[in-house]
Amino acid sequence: MKKKKISGLLMGLAAGFLFVSLPLVSLAQEAAEAEGQRVEKEAVVIELEGLAERREVIRRGMDALNEERRRLTQLRREVEEEIERLQELNRQVEEGLERLARRRSEAERQAEAEELAKVQQLARFYAGMRPNQAGPIFDAMDPDVARDIFREMRPEAAANILGRMNAERAAVISQKMAERDVRVRE
Repeated sequence: MKKKKISGLLMGLAAGFLFVSLPLVSLAQEAAEAEGQRVEKEAVVIELEGLAERREVIRRGMDALNEERRRLTQLRREVEEEIERLQELNRQVEEGLERLARRRSEAERQAEAEELAKVQQLARFYAGMRPNQAGPIFDAMDPDVARDIFREMRPEAAANILGRMNAERAAVISQKMAERDVRVRE
């Protein structure tokens, strides 16, 4: 009976041990699960913090891009204004050059008219002289000037003066008249 008692006691102890150890195992499992959840929560928190940091980096990048876009838009506006200013300045310069060309043309025409009037006056003057008096004067004259004066004379008067000139000088002047296709006045 002692054996039975001991065996019953041992069985009771074993059952008690099982009864006590089952909640301990259950507590250990719950603790492990809680630790796993805590680790998971920390991982989620770390990931969320990483996402927040990336979002902040992206926001700063977008802000920088927007600022650069505003700066480039302002620069484009300034360049377009400068182009318009330069185009206006170019237009003004072209107008000024056109006015200058017109004035120059008018001044040149006036100078040519004055020169022609002088040449015509000299042609009348030399045509009124005797050819033997005018010939030596034309010999001493610049061949281009002589050519221009002969151009304004009647052919007979020009021929009479050429006939009284040095033959070489008369040939040079005749050659110049032929080169420019200058007609003697009729």
